[in-house]
Amino acid sequence: METFLQALNSGETAEIEKFIRGSHHPKVLEQVPMDLMLARWLTVHNQTGPVEARIFKNLSPNTAAVWTRGTITKVWVGFQFFFEKDEPHRITTIARDSGPMPPIKERLAPAKTPSQLASRMNQYLDEIGKTPYFSGSVLIAHKGKPILNRSLGKANSAQNIPNQPNTVFNIASISKIFVSTAIAQLAEKGLLNYQDKLSKFIPEYPKHIADQVTIHHLLTHTSGIELDEIREFNEKTAKAESVKDLIDAQIEFLPKLENYQNFKLPEEYNYTNEGYALLARIIEIVSKKNYFDYLRENILKPAKMQDAHIFYQTVPPKNLSTGYTNQNPVNGVSMLGAPREVSLFNQGFHHPAGGIDSTTTDLLRFFNSLLNGKLLKKQSLKLMMQSHVKVAEGRFYGYGLMIDETTAGKRIGHSGANMGFSSRLDYYPDSDYTVIVLCNQDRVANSMADLVAELLSGTI
Repeated sequence: METFLQALNSGETAEIEKFIRGSHHPKVLEQVPMDLMLARWLTVHNQTGPVEARIFKNLSPNTAAVWTRGTITKVWVGFQFFFEKDEPHRITTIARDSGPMPPIKERLAPAKTPSQLASRMNQYLDEIGKTPYFSGSVLIAHKGKPILNRSLGKANSAQNIPNQPNTVFNIASISKIFVSTAIAQLAEKGLLNYQDKLSKFIPEYPKHIADQVTIHHLLTHTSGIELDEIREFNEKTAKAESVKDLIDAQIEFLPKLENYQNFKLPEEYNYTNEGYALLARIIEIVSKKNYFDYLRENILKPAKMQDAHIFYQTVPPKNLSTGYTNQNPVNGVSMLGAPREVSLFNQGFHHPAGGIDSTTTDLLRFFNSLLNGKLLKKQSLKLMMQSHVKVAEGRFYGYGLMIDETTAGKRIGHSGANMGFSSRLDYYPDSDYTVIVLCNQDRVANSMADLVAELLSGTI
């Protein structure tokens, strides 16, 4: 483990390759391309910076873990090691652990007041701003009012344009909250019911599936409609020009599901974008409006979201950031080399499950409007924030919202990840903090939001 961390912290291709060749089982070296392994660990280094070991733990005779903390980024990163049973116990796998945060004694001391939280976060941002490890915007609000609104890094490196509080980022799957809000609005008007079957709205959908799946199932990712693993389906949806095109693609490729003929609703949560495409189509059918127009008129406008964008073709949004990624556009795996630019402009149609672009300020306006009753009645919001299905231990899904049990109390929100962008929106109802992080880098939004969560631990 120590040798691995030394190689990782070097950030040098030769050092990491030397470690891999000297420690991994020969079959691993035969089966996994070296470039793939190098790209994976260099990407981790680029996102977390140097790390130091804090906790070692034996999990089994052949499995062990180490919790590390970024010396600059302060990010917690866990690594799990799997060894062969026989000597010399070479490594068969190293997994990046995304388990629970380490024990309280290892965490940062909590910030006791909003001003203390703002002060400590400003100090941290001053330091990390001198490094390449974070590019984006951070907003923290208490009782709906910002106590910190900072931006770091470049919105476009080639043009030397800095990120600013009015920079627009793709918010990826945070967009699902907008879909569920629209559904709730239509339910309030009596135009649909959460127990309505899919067949009521989209009769051309395969009947033996549509007669089982309800709006509730779509909202909670329990519909069993999952097509993301089918390459041809993804190619088809990439060319979509409307929400209806997405649904037509589903209908075309559903027969490729293994359980198509004997389809039954699953017993558990399985995250999927297909359900939210169906919800967007239901919104169009019930409201008799284009999905994007509905959101502009019924959510963006009343929430006074001035810089948010949902769909554009010819004119790019003002202050739009450029994304930076090391992911392969074909399969999403890490690639060697400097991060490449990702521009969402000119891609035309944006998927309703992740296509909204926003500033941190506009996202706060949206969430404040939800909490203050400007967009929904209290009962509707309560239903959205209810734990409808278990995701994992201490984690649940509501209607377009993830609900976590944390050391800082209940946390309600959503994360998002798109190639070159990462995002997070967290609301802590017990202490009334809202945390919004939008980035034009892969993965780093979660790390920044988790740091704020650590500072909030023990404050309630």
